[in-house]
Amino acid sequence: MGKYRRSQIELRVDVLRAICNGRKVPSRIVCAANLSYDRVMCCIDFLVNQGLVEITAGDRKLYSVTERGRDVMRYFDEVESIFCEDIYSGTKLRYNGLLSCKTA
Repeated sequence: MGKYRRSQIELRVDVLRAICNGRKVPSRIVCAANLSYDRVMCCIDFLVNQGLVEITAGDRKLYSVTERGRDVMRYFDEVESIFCEDIYSGTKLRYNGLLSCKTA
């Protein structure tokens, strides 16, 4: 089986999730999202333009999630939980990020 490539949406959600989880500087976001610096900055530019992330000015750029960004993240978490629920047993499955689910 070949390598799985994340879609643009998955990349952007991974970056948004990293920022939601407290990563505020690019180097931490890069590690959390498992992306290159250039790819992370491209995603951040998109998220800022969409009003999901804001830049905090200071000695260096810090990123934080806006209320709209939190709403979007809650939406994706809800969708993830719906797709990863075992409809036969009612148990939740853990999303592995590859559009498939594994038992928790």
